Amino acid sequence: AGLWGKQGPWQQYPVRMLQMRARGFALRDAFPDVLKGIVTAEEAADTPPAGEAFAGPTIEARAEVVTPEPDRIKDGADALAARFASVATAQDYYGILDDEKTAKQMVWLKANRPELFATVEAARVAASERMADTPAPEEPAYDKENAQ
Repeated sequence: AGLWGKQGPWQQYPVRMLQMRARGFALRDAFPDVLKGIVTAEEAADTPPAGEAFAGPTIEARAEVVTPEPDRIKDGADALAARFASVATAQDYYGILDDEKTAKQMVWLKANRPELFATVEAARVAASERMADTPAPEEPAYDKENAQ
């Protein structure tokens, strides 16, 4: 609105004028239902009439595309589910279950990301059912750790 160059209170009391302008914005943000679009007299005087284009400096806005971070926990759970899905023998199946890292992953997923645990557990159960002729262990290692 070219207020810095105007003669008058903006030149004489710049801090006070900024304070009053900020107060007007804050009141309109806090009480829009009460003020119903009312502006201060100074703001009204500084607003160009309808239809006139603003001739002052502007800031060009640019949209920035933000790529979300990959969910490494989901990636790890998906990889574990894929390991269970690729099981071909009972030895493969029990090898995954006996792996200490797998047990820790399953315990953590069960406690912190139940939706991912459900996916991995479904893959484990499906692998177990494929190994129907081989008895399953009493309880997976991740349940043993959780019980302690």
